[in-house]
Amino acid sequence: MYQFTSFYNRDDVHNIRKTLDFIGATEGWAQYASNCTLDYLDMSDNERKLTIINDLITYIVVSRVDLGVNYEGWDIDDTFDYLSGFFSVDTDYDSEDNLVMNVYSSAVGDPGLYFPYTIGHIYMNDMREKAEEELGSDFDAKEYNRWLADVGITTFEIYNEQLDEWLAHK
Repeated sequence: MYQFTSFYNRDDVHNIRKTLDFIGATEGWAQYASNCTLDYLDMSDNERKLTIINDLITYIVVSRVDLGVNYEGWDIDDTFDYLSGFFSVDTDYDSEDNLVMNVYSSAVGDPGLYFPYTIGHIYMNDMREKAEEELGSDFDAKEYNRWLADVGITTFEIYNEQLDEWLAHK
């Protein structure tokens, strides 16, 4: 919400740009912002990284199911076979909270739903890692986050160009 509010309330952003939607960027930013909140919890750096990786792997697995269902023609049993390699799942597909049925139904009912989350999550993580690596001890998370918010909602290509310019300036 913060990303939208800060972006749409800026006078220096043309209204046409405010009508465009880049769901991978917005959902990736949301995942990134969620990851940033982990810095304020009482956990080690390794626990933080593991939490982020676990979240990302979940998105990757669900995106893979989407590919299986909508490109390779998986049925519910194929989905069960795949997901049982990662999660404890049961074959009671009639249960409202059945993971296999929920993921399968989501893939059938809204193809491609998880890809923007997955790709955006990976991309935003990669950008942050690139900035941290290039700046080393000069990296300032608050400054980076301000830069990211100032770039606004845009394509990954523009984020990449802007990141290179920002890093060159730094």
